[in-house]
Amino acid sequence: MITDAQWLGLVMRSEDDEPHAWWSLGWVVRNRLESPLYPDTYQDVIVQRRQFSYFVPFIGLSPQDVYAKARQGYAGDATGWKANDLVAAEACAAELIAAPRWKAPFSHRVMTFWAPAAMVPA
Repeated sequence: MITDAQWLGLVMRSEDDEPHAWWSLGWVVRNRLESPLYPDTYQDVIVQRRQFSYFVPFIGLSPQDVYAKARQGYAGDATGWKANDLVAAEACAAELIAAPRWKAPFSHRVMTFWAPAAMVPA
């Protein structure tokens, strides 16, 4: 079973190269999770159609296949990820999931995140 921290860590790392941006991106995902406008699990928020650019090619696959292919595509290969990036992102995700609301860097109404790394054309 894929944990919430694994899903959140993967999307945090796949959407931005900079660890300082992961916290903000993670809070956007958590805000969506807590909103009635979005699905109610981290997995479903992350793999929802057209929400996070890296996951678009995997539309139609099972969540387990999405996770496996996303990890293959990034973890340690030529895309520029360092070997421990995903481990660090998952640790950040676990901390964020357990964090009290007052640690959020912005309002619970913030539902979008723009990352330069996500905007680079393939």
